[in-house]
Amino acid sequence: MRRSAFSLVEIMIVIGVIALLVGIGIPTYRILQAQAQRRVSQGLVETVAAAVSSYGQLHFTLYEDDNGDGVANRARYPAWDVDADGRLDGDIGADRFWRPPPALAASGGASQRAMIRYQGFVATANPALPRERIETSTRRVTDTWGRPLRIAYAIEVYGDRPFGIWSTGPDGLDQGGSGDDIPSW
Repeated sequence: MRRSAFSLVEIMIVIGVIALLVGIGIPTYRILQAQAQRRVSQGLVETVAAAVSSYGQLHFTLYEDDNGDGVANRARYPAWDVDADGRLDGDIGADRFWRPPPALAASGGASQRAMIRYQGFVATANPALPRERIETSTRRVTDTWGRPLRIAYAIEVYGDRPFGIWSTGPDGLDQGGSGDDIPSW
């Protein structure tokens, strides 16, 4: 007599094997995905650090008409973090979170944004970055978790460079390049 169907025991064994493989595969996939995100962010941080290094000790001159007489006063700010918020600058014309540097903000001028001749890191340095790493609305460079890269300036703190670039890592907590942050140094 020929059988034309599987027995209930055979079906239960196949379901058990599939469940075991899924149980092993999902955690492994998540671990590999987290490692890939860290590697992509590390490459991004290194690319941005190389682009910043190629400009040396670049400063931008910002112009502000603080008394309405049409004469612009000048101030120099370090490139890439002109507003001193610790984040790599995006396009200040498009970034709704951008605020003027502390000295210009204190002057009380109304035309601060219009008088600035700086368009942010991406437009100025034009680094070779994947499109998905540049936020569309603000033109800030973001890590694989969608958070803007951080930047700070200090001598002999960030290795052989006078600045440090880092991603805040998977937890999103800014630990100054330590903990699970992904630093350029």
